[in-house]
Amino acid sequence: MTIGIIGGTGVYEIHGIETKEEIIETRYGEAMVYIGQGDNNDIVFLTRHGVDHSIPPHKVNFRANITAMKKLGVSRVLGIYCVGSLNTMIPPGGMVLLDQFIDMTMHREATFFQGGEYGLGHTDMVQPFCPTLRNIIYSVAREHQFELYPTGTYVSFNGPRFETSAEIRLFKNWGGDVIGMTGGSEAALAREAGLHFAAVAYSINYGAGLRDTSMKIERADLDVRLPMLMRILIEALRSPFEQECICDSAVHYSEEPKINLFE
Repeated sequence: MTIGIIGGTGVYEIHGIETKEEIIETRYGEAMVYIGQGDNNDIVFLTRHGVDHSIPPHKVNFRANITAMKKLGVSRVLGIYCVGSLNTMIPPGGMVLLDQFIDMTMHREATFFQGGEYGLGHTDMVQPFCPTLRNIIYSVAREHQFELYPTGTYVSFNGPRFETSAEIRLFKNWGGDVIGMTGGSEAALAREAGLHFAAVAYSINYGAGLRDTSMKIERADLDVRLPMLMRILIEALRSPFEQECICDSAVHYSEEPKINLFE
């Protein structure tokens, strides 16, 4: 079994694990991945913004990244997201296991199903993050006494600009718990690809205007907690898996693709 981890802002490597860089060619473009070596050769790591953080959120090639995971035989994937908090229960430094998202992004390639030879599929997103994988992650985190807020709604904002105070108030009133720029796009494509996909977000500030009149970045003890989180996530991804989800059968086709979408 091969497992996948997609890191975002501040997560550019897996601490303590040697990896080898590899470029994966897909029909949507190239994806740079890092494959674990030795006893960790079951891990595929990808950093969506690049190791130098040169790729803005609206230009991340989400389709190539997800396809690269598929081509490498990955079935379980964990996304890690740097976010602003809309919920005082998830303060800066806090971490949350996501269970829902609201996607406010635009002008992105948001689906594999383009019609014609790419087919047309409609995807069940009632539970957009794999509930089976979520349960395992939360259980492993509790075993390690690692504080992880059990549910949260992620609001996807287009970026790269930050949100206005009015936008933050709106998203908070909608029921958003955290806000970022990539999670909705990634989760939707992962579900279309039939991956078991879960996600953890870590807060580095409160949303604009909730506490301060200017943006402040607060890393709290993230330098210590992020490596701990990564170890927990790897353990969870490798754990026995009794499927209680529809992640690999969520697409309802009105027109089957005539090509292999994931090559």
